[in-house]
Amino acid sequence: SSGINAEYGVSSNPCSDVYPGKQAFSEKNTQAMRDFLLKHKSNLALYLSFHSYSQLFLKPIGFDINPPKDSAVHDAAGAAAVNAIYQTHGMAYKNIRSVELYPTSGSSADWIYLEGVTNAYTIELRDTGRYGFRLPTSQI
Repeated sequence: SSGINAEYGVSSNPCSDVYPGKQAFSEKNTQAMRDFLLKHKSNLALYLSFHSYSQLFLKPIGFDINPPKDSAVHDAAGAAAVNAIYQTHGMAYKNIRSVELYPTSGSSADWIYLEGVTNAYTIELRDTGRYGFRLPTSQI
């Protein structure tokens, strides 16, 4: 968990898939990612977080319905990405803000965006339900 508006899209149940942890960066893996990204953020032009599944290009921010100041940049990046995916693989992806899918908090893409990395996105990989979370390696 990165601790961003931790009331949205999370559960207090530690067994839940959306449990954010005891506090922001409470786990060793999130601490390692945070420390690495903060050390190198001035050199980051792009941050991508890959998830499965739904064929989505998700733009910041997941916890606020108001578009962020860089929404024009995000819209252009999303349009280019979904077009490139379609042209290359024939797969239709949607270009939406993550809050349009459902409200979320604590995403790494939102956190690094708020830390100053303008191009921070989440890619929801193939497919739209046939394989679900068990996407064949050949499609990743």
